[in-house]
Amino acid sequence: MNSSFLMALGRHDGGSLVENADEMLREVVRDVTRYGKSGKVVVTLTVEPNGESALKVKADVKATLPKRPQGEAFYWPTEDHDLTRTPPKDELEFGPRSIPGGMAKA
Repeated sequence: MNSSFLMALGRHDGGSLVENADEMLREVVRDVTRYGKSGKVVVTLTVEPNGESALKVKADVKATLPKRPQGEAFYWPTEDHDLTRTPPKDELEFGPRSIPGGMAKA
């Protein structure tokens, strides 16, 4: 198969376009396999006139990775309004407590 399109892709910017697209494709395949959601790699070639008989070709490659699911976690507020994963000592000893400011803790 003789393809001027593939030849142009392979030669563009010394081959870095294909290298970048290949790397992005691996990332998309990895995340699609991992998360079960779709992704894509898009190669765009913009062809413009350059004088009377020549052409200027600009290339761009972009990847859209699947959105990674974000989990939930449980925290307790501290007196300094920070978050901690360690339950307060009084809860360990006495069970649920109310939190100042009206938030009820069950």
